[in-house]
Amino acid sequence: MRILITFILIFFSSSIYANSINVIRDAEIENFLTDISKILVKNTDLEGEKLTFYIDNKKYINALVTPDKKFFFTTELLLKSKTVDDIAGVISHEIGHIIGGHFQKRQMAMEKSSVINILSSILAVGAIASGAYNAGSALLMGGQHLSNARLLAFSRSQESLADQTAIRLLKINGFSLQGLINVFKEIQRNERLKKINPYFLTHPLSNERIKNITNNLENQRILNYPDLNHRFKLAKAKLNGFFLKEEQLQTIYPSKSNLESKYAYALNNYRVGKLKNAMTLINQCIKIDKNNPYFHELKGQMFFENGSFSSAIKSFI
Repeated sequence: MRILITFILIFFSSSIYANSINVIRDAEIENFLTDISKILVKNTDLEGEKLTFYIDNKKYINALVTPDKKFFFTTELLLKSKTVDDIAGVISHEIGHIIGGHFQKRQMAMEKSSVINILSSILAVGAIASGAYNAGSALLMGGQHLSNARLLAFSRSQESLADQTAIRLLKINGFSLQGLINVFKEIQRNERLKKINPYFLTHPLSNERIKNITNNLENQRILNYPDLNHRFKLAKAKLNGFFLKEEQLQTIYPSKSNLESKYAYALNNYRVGKLKNAMTLINQCIKIDKNNPYFHELKGQMFFENGSFSSAIKSFI
């Protein structure tokens, strides 16, 4: 019975997971996320292990990690993030699930929940067969309600523990806890639009999580990560340029004077097929930072799509 339940749970979870992810690949952003994670896992059991990051093209804020240490961040989460600390906060929370062994514990909880469902179903069938239809229905519904309530409460507990691990990792490595607060405030805005029963949630309410993090804000040692901050601005520019309309870009980058604004408009022009404008802008980016491989990668892609294969090869090399 235990083996059967485990197989059903794994198969069901994998099917949902496979059908709900819309992955887009970008080496620049994936490497940026990986380098933040390497800082966060120093002196933990995960140091030196391969953590892989993917971008999930969804218009809502979410992140998840799988048992094989694959991290998925939605494009909306990346677009709404304001600082490197926001990103570090989310990564550290997901790392908290791995360090806490939450996948194994979750599977055990799901097995126990399934046992409750199965037992209540057996009892319900017996009651209905003996003519007690109302009692049988009550047993069936009661068993489902109890198992669901136990799973949701367990999930909220695991999320709170992951938050605690995130707070510890962020403080040790000099990332501001304000980043995690920023993310929860974005989620909180969505919560306010709905009438939410906290007992039907898989996560604690954001205001509770914000309150807990705020209690840990004092005596924080904040480190400056200039390289990560620079890369964050460029990663945001790439996402803004690719996913936003030109009029939206103009509110974020009113001029094309700095590197990230040029990069954003280069991506925006490239996306809508204005390759000549895009090429001019990416050349300006390369003039400012000729050692950035992602500028050359974009230029090579433009050449390739324009049929200039020899020039594309030179850019890719």
